[in-house]
Order: sequence, then C-alpha cells, then structure tokens
Amino acid sequence: MFKFEELRNIHIELTTKCNARCGNCPRNFFGSKKHSWIKDTEYTISEFKKYFSHEVLSQVKFILLCGSYGDPAACSDLEEIIDYLMSYDLEVQINSNMSLRSKESWERIGKSLNEKSQIVLSIDGLEDTNHLYRRGTRWNKIEENVQALRGTKANVVWECLLFSHNIDQKEAINKKSKEWGVPSVLFKYPMGFKVDDNGVRYMPLLDSNGRVESLLYPHNQDVSRVYDLKLKLNINRIEHIQSGEYEPKEYKIKESNQEHSIECRSLKENEVYIDGNKNVYPCCFFGSYDNPEQFDQQLLDYLHSIDRSKISLKNSTLREILNNQTYSQVESSWSCHSYSDGKLKICERYCSKKEGEVFHLYEKE
Repeated sequence: MFKFEELRNIHIELTTKCNARCGNCPRNFFGSKKHSWIKDTEYTISEFKKYFSHEVLSQVKFILLCGSYGDPAACSDLEEIIDYLMSYDLEVQINSNMSLRSKESWERIGKSLNEKSQIVLSIDGLEDTNHLYRRGTRWNKIEENVQALRGTKANVVWECLLFSHNIDQKEAINKKSKEWGVPSVLFKYPMGFKVDDNGVRYMPLLDSNGRVESLLYPHNQDVSRVYDLKLKLNINRIEHIQSGEYEPKEYKIKESNQEHSIECRSLKENEVYIDGNKNVYPCCFFGSYDNPEQFDQQLLDYLHSIDRSKISLKNSTLREILNNQTYSQVESSWSCHSYSDGKLKICERYCSKKEGEVFHLYEKE
C-alpha cells in the first residue's frame, strides 16, 4: 500500500441503506431479504467533515460515491456532502439507481456539481426489464429524477448491465438515453453468476421464503438449455446462513493453474475504499467480502487476523491508517506462487492481468 501523502482517490460508501434488492448485491440474499447482520448506517455532514478534513481533501483529486451495500442517494445529508466536496473543486462521481430522492433534490445536486463531476445512472434496461435485476426500484421515479438533471452542470452517463433479457434492447436503450438528454450509454457485463453441472451460468433470485422465484442469465447464455434449472434449485434449496458470526474453519481452495501478474487498480490509482461503517480497505472488493455470508474463507481469515481497530476512522485518522501499513501483506502476497503459500485469491480473481474480472466488465466498442 501507499503512504497517506500519496493518496489521490477515495471511494466512499456514504450509507449502507438502499431501496433496491439487486440479485448480486452482498446486502441481501439473492435479491431477497436484507442480511440481518447489516445495520443501516450513514455519514452525517458533521462526521464527513471530521473524517475527510482539509488535510485529506486538499491532496485528493477524485471522490467516488458508490457503495458495496448502499446507494449514496439514500444518505440523508447527500446534498450537504456534495456542497462540501465542491468547495474543494474536486471531481466527484455519484453512482445511483436513481429511484431515491425527489426530482428537486436531484436538480439541486446537479446544479451543485462542477463540470468535471458526473452522475452514473445504474439502470439495467427499460421499463419492462430494469426491475428484473434491480428489484424494488420504480421506473416512473427513475424517469422523473433523470430528467430533473437536464440543464444542470452534471455530466450524466448511463451504465447498463447486459443480461439475456435485455440484450435485444440496446438500440432502444440508446434511443431512450437521447430522449433523457443523456449523451452516452456504457454497456457492462455483470458478475456473480453461478455455474451448474452442465456449464449453464445463472443468477437465482429468491422470494422471502428462500425459494427460487426467477433466474437471470448472462447476455450470451443459451437459455434453451435451462428449462429444468429452477425446479432443480428449488428441490435442493439455497440455504441462508443465519448466524452472522465469523467462524474460522478448515477450507480447501482450488489452486491457480498458472501464475498471473496482478495489476491492482487501487494501487495504480492511489485509491482506498472506505465503507459505511468507516472502515478503510484496499478496495471495494475487500469491503464487500468482509462479511460472514461470503464464501472466500481465505480473505475472511486474513481480515480477521489484522487489528480491526487500526482500519477504522472511528479510532484513527486516515493518515494514521495508511501510514501504519496494515495492508502491506496484500501486496507482498502477489509474489506467492499459490494460494496455499499466501497469494490472495480475491486479488487474482479481480485484478490479474489475464483473468481479472475488472478488466473485462465493459463491452468493447
């Protein structure tokens, strides 16, 4: 990790609150109920100014407001926080499903942002498809809020996840973006699909009783092969881990077949991730996997081996956290030959040059 003086970008989760129940979100159980161990938290404007003081903001260039669990629009003091960040003339990016807050609030936010800042619309289709993944969002509210941004200084970008159910809507989505006054659409490939014994990739969406309500598929999945998958999953059931407690356990992980060099985006951009509970992580993937319901036991063991008080803004300043080099083992793990030797699987999964998922998310032009 880098030192505090080298910090340039900060990714901040303003709140763990959200109105949506997206299928791959770690906040909920496959689009169903919220995990019981997640507590609704948010930064107040006074807390934000305390943790992100002049010492911090005077040296950074870019702030990303996007959460692992929460939508920044669910933060009560979002408008005041934007005003504060704009007083430092920073580049700020807000990612939101746009189904929260009033149109008046979004107009105010759009007018407050400077010309180098942007709002990213996380909308995955049109009126008949967006809700299939972004469960709990309302299309009429989305349209109202997006159109409130017209005439403001905010740069607006539509970021759309592609599935089998909306891949044929690309032309219509581009047309809708022009109607909204949004100049560009970025089509993106989602992560989080499971794979069955026949190689079919799928994402289950559950009802409140834990039964499979529907299935989503990648944009290139042959859906003619999956007619009995929903029935099979309901017979076997997808169990919900209830305890919410970390338990060290024996585990086996499939070793990497070949050595892949890691190109860490956070290290390259001198960026850290700070979650809604005020914990500092090397990146958002560490933050979103730091919970008992994820299945990366290697990462859980690593995170629980460090002194947790040393990564919390409630106990230490951001300068102290970065300069105490708590995460030095992360970078050193990249030179290990295998997971058993200490190479972190999560780093190879997301940031290996050859197979890292963050390098293959966006559709090529």
